[in-house]
Amino acid sequence: MPFLEERGLDDVDVGELEGDTIDAYHAWKDAHTRADRFPGGESLDETARRYVAALRRILALPHESILVVCHELPIRYLLNGAVGSDDLDHPFHAIPNATPYLFDAPQLAEAVDRIELIVV
Repeated sequence: MPFLEERGLDDVDVGELEGDTIDAYHAWKDAHTRADRFPGGESLDETARRYVAALRRILALPHESILVVCHELPIRYLLNGAVGSDDLDHPFHAIPNATPYLFDAPQLAEAVDRIELIVV
């Protein structure tokens, strides 16, 4: 099986908060908008746009089936996009670890389109 590391699905770059506590991350996030960049890092909207580009690259691959292993944030965004939400964090927010989610190509493409509409 071919192996591809898709760096576009890496976790959000929190810059100076890297290595800090989850409480520090949440405190910063609660005081800012999705468009605000983490100090020395990227914004959640920039992260979502990076995910869109990476997922479009995955959709363009010539394989019949693809297994993607990633952090919960791209999965959360995809699940919320798939149900047509206008909020990338709801209705699905708490994504359990090591849980498979199955998307066919049309479902994935539609979810990616929705994410892109939200973070234009």
